[in-house]
Amino acid sequence: MSKAWKLTRQAEAALDEIVDFSVQQGRFDLAETITYLIDPILERIEALARDDTWGAKSCDQILGEGRSSAGLQYVVECRTSYLIIFDAFDDRIEVIDIVYGGRDLPAYLNERRLALERPSLKQRPARPRSRQSRGRHRHRDEST
Repeated sequence: MSKAWKLTRQAEAALDEIVDFSVQQGRFDLAETITYLIDPILERIEALARDDTWGAKSCDQILGEGRSSAGLQYVVECRTSYLIIFDAFDDRIEVIDIVYGGRDLPAYLNERRLALERPSLKQRPARPRSRQSRGRHRHRDEST
C-alpha cells in the first residue's frame, strides 16, 4: 500500500533552484529540465512512498560516531545524481530536502542542523514504532 508523501518548504525550494540553475546555465530549457531532472526526482519520491523506502540509507551512516540525523534517510536518484533526504513515518514520507550528489553530505547535514549529538544509551528513550512529525515540516495535502 502506498503512503502519502509531502515536500517541506526546503524541498520545494530545492526543486525550484534545480530548475532555475539548469535553465540559467543553459544546460536544458524549461521543458527539458522538467523531463530530465524534476520528473525523475518526483518519480523516485513516489517509488519511496509506494515501496516503503526501498533502497534508502540512514544519514547516520555518513555522519560518523557520536552523531545522529534523528532518523533521516536518503536515496540517490540515479539518473540525476540528486539525493533525496526524507523522514519516513507509518503513514507518509516527508521529503526534507533535495541536494546534488556531489555535495559533501556530512557538511550539508551539519550546516542544516539536521545532524544531532547522539545521547548516550542510558539517556536515549525507547523509540516508538509510530513516529510523530517533529513539527519542522510544512504539512499540506498533496492530493489537491
